[in-house]
Amino acid sequence: MKKGLLNLILGVILVGMIGFVVAEASVIFEDPNNEQIFKEYMVWDLPELKDFILGGVNENFEVDKRVSIRYRSPQDNDQHSEFGLLIFNDKEESIAYLDSKIKDLGVSLEELIKEINENKVFEVQIQESNEISRHIFWISEKYYVQGWNGNDIGTIYDDELFDVLTLAYLEKYPSTYGCEGDECSPACANECSKEGQKRCDNENSQTCSNYDDDSCLEWNSGIICPHGCSNGVCDYILEEQENATIYYYIEPNESSGPLEIPEENSNLEGVDLFVCSGCEFENECYPFGYRKERKFCLDSNNQFVEQKKAASNCDNNFECKTNICINQKCVSG
Repeated sequence: MKKGLLNLILGVILVGMIGFVVAEASVIFEDPNNEQIFKEYMVWDLPELKDFILGGVNENFEVDKRVSIRYRSPQDNDQHSEFGLLIFNDKEESIAYLDSKIKDLGVSLEELIKEINENKVFEVQIQESNEISRHIFWISEKYYVQGWNGNDIGTIYDDELFDVLTLAYLEKYPSTYGCEGDECSPACANECSKEGQKRCDNENSQTCSNYDDDSCLEWNSGIICPHGCSNGVCDYILEEQENATIYYYIEPNESSGPLEIPEENSNLEGVDLFVCSGCEFENECYPFGYRKERKFCLDSNNQFVEQKKAASNCDNNFECKTNICINQKCVSG
């Protein structure tokens, strides 16, 4: 019964350890080829997963749209939970798949269905020798989500981690079972997992937050990093002066806009002083000429100064309140 149910609910073949890659959220990915897919589609950066080893398989992912992830604890190097995701072409296909799974189980909906934070999900519980094996599954539009609370041989059942992961997956993939029309679709889906999270997108440093009118998190367009991006933050120029003081130069420009100034207790070993090659304001370094709140960043003193009135002398448009400088005079707009 147990073996058949595992095949029925999970239905994803897993592979063993291939090689370790350390990730930015203190988890370890077994296979670097799976890392980006796990980060995009699965839950991986919770505080409860610190130092966990994440493995699984997504062979031919672009073809069959199926991915599964195993959560192995650093305490015993054993699997404590597993979640899988199937991506169909549309909601109708995911509903048909869910209905077939429930039919194969041979039980009524009333025996399986439950609500978690207003999400309708299905849970199967099997009494083992001294523990309860729990399997949960639901649909979120075209996504079919499934998970269970233990390892492959039935020696570990971790309800605490399983419940945390279930809530996280429901936040990422809210259940849409039993609703109709527009009410059935989630209002939005999170692009990222937590406020303030950072990532590098090519040469851009992006920050996760809620930037629009819905309730979900998304990535901003980011700032351009002139010297490259690492671990979500811009790289900077590092120089050593004659007195052996290590200066970390932050050099924003018109394309990059303001750049974040690292905190003094950052992990930049050996750095003595951060230098803003622009104007410093609220822990950011602004490029010269940057306009902000009727002020502009002045290169002669690295400070924001008031923009000038009409008829004042000027060299650049940004010096004037009207942003118009003609023949070295600010003119009214």
